[in-house]
Amino acid sequence: MTQSDDATAVFDLLSDETRAETVRQLAAASGGLRFSTLRRRVGARDSGRFNYHLGRLRGRLVEKRDARYVLTERGRHVAATLDGIGSETQRS
Repeated sequence: MTQSDDATAVFDLLSDETRAETVRQLAAASGGLRFSTLRRRVGARDSGRFNYHLGRLRGRLVEKRDARYVLTERGRHVAATLDGIGSETQRS
């Protein structure tokens, strides 16, 4: 996979608001979050659907450690980029 393909795959993952918000919430939480807390903070009502979206992020941007979900190193970089994009959008 080329770097361009990898970037495209990450943008595809974040094209869904539930997944983008999941990354934002994990970035804001030190030490990670348990599934139920993360789902509540993201605002997802359906746990099965949220589990699907979380599963799409796992391995690339999110990992599970000791019953908590945390961002991978790549996930932290992506979260910082999302934060930067949000900051630029708010200034416009």
